[in-house]
Amino acid sequence: MSAGYTGKTTNGFTEVAGRETLSDREDTFTSIPGKTVGSVSADGRTVKVQPLFKKKLPDGTLLEYPELQEVPINYITTANGGMTFPLPEGTRVDLVSSSRSMEKYDTEDDGTPSDARSFHLSDVRANLAGGDSITDPIENYDPVNIHL
Repeated sequence: MSAGYTGKTTNGFTEVAGRETLSDREDTFTSIPGKTVGSVSADGRTVKVQPLFKKKLPDGTLLEYPELQEVPINYITTANGGMTFPLPEGTRVDLVSSSRSMEKYDTEDDGTPSDARSFHLSDVRANLAGGDSITDPIENYDPVNIHL
């Protein structure tokens, strides 16, 4: 009895399904760190962001993700108030992706997905809480008091 596949079959269903599952999972974005590139838009709603993770290709090559344009910024807001912060270039943010396309929500305030994509880089939002590495400690951290 010989090992492996015989005839024209070189890949079994389990190998193909495993590769497809891995590829799909690696292209699903939930939360990744990024840093702001340039300044915030004039209305304070969007910013350019460079994702800080890299994609590892099957041959081991690392590929940088593209700079993301017009990424919506999630400030701390309510129906009648909020807090905004200046975001100088290089500010770390947490890029959080939506489970559905956000185009119509961001342009028409309509939650109907414009297409079938999900967890895509096109639909990330920049959260101001997060993105920092724990290797960069908070200066003068006070474990007792609140500081603004």
